[in-house]
Amino acid sequence: MNATNDALIPAYTSTTLDHLGLVAGMVEELGLVEKIDSLISQDLSQRHVSLGVAIKAMILNGLGFAHRTLYLMPHFFRDKPVERLLGPGLTAEHLNDDTLGRALDAIHAFGVETFYYLIASGVVKQLGLGGAGGHLDATSFHVDGDYNSGDETAAMGVIHIRQGYSRDRRPDLNQVVLHLLVESQASIPLLMAPLGGNVNDAAGFRDTPTWTSYRPMAACATSLRTVPSTVPRPCVPSTTPYGSVEYRKLWD
Repeated sequence: MNATNDALIPAYTSTTLDHLGLVAGMVEELGLVEKIDSLISQDLSQRHVSLGVAIKAMILNGLGFAHRTLYLMPHFFRDKPVERLLGPGLTAEHLNDDTLGRALDAIHAFGVETFYYLIASGVVKQLGLGGAGGHLDATSFHVDGDYNSGDETAAMGVIHIRQGYSRDRRPDLNQVVLHLLVESQASIPLLMAPLGGNVNDAAGFRDTPTWTSYRPMAACATSLRTVPSTVPRPCVPSTTPYGSVEYRKLWD
């Protein structure tokens, strides 16, 4: 009798959700998985984890305050409700470094800056932030080691990691510079451009090719160098007192 009763008792397990349910819920509300899967072609019949779900898993890992490298992703999700967070049929073992690495390779092949802009601009429109303006500024990140700081023959597109004006007060170390364009209401990043460590802001804001490459996708030419006659005057950039740049009417 006892053995029969024991067999009827369901087995219970506990998992840790923490704040990741809120993060996953926001990702679902914004439709990030669907947006990513529609941007980059993939054979879903040959994949347990779509690119969108892989990126969602990395977002959860990044906002999980675990500070673990990507190859340890299965360890991170081992005590999490994976199916509830990512979808039915998925397990922590599906989120291995091969899956995540192929997802990152696919984004690199598509174009990281273009990929991020299309996702971010879609989110901004979905949230109804309007896009009346944006703010462009720069920051720097110092690194340790020599890297390619003395290589003047590096291929085009390779970032020179070298000394320059240090915003984190470490002029003795090599660094890289990041230009970031955010929309004006919620400061959601829209465009980014990694640059060499000794890039001057005035020249960098003018010459960074990333901004001009998005003219077909935006209502405003985000370039300091030229303002085509087809661009409405509110799009003309102006320098702020802080040395950064403001843009108006970035998208429809």
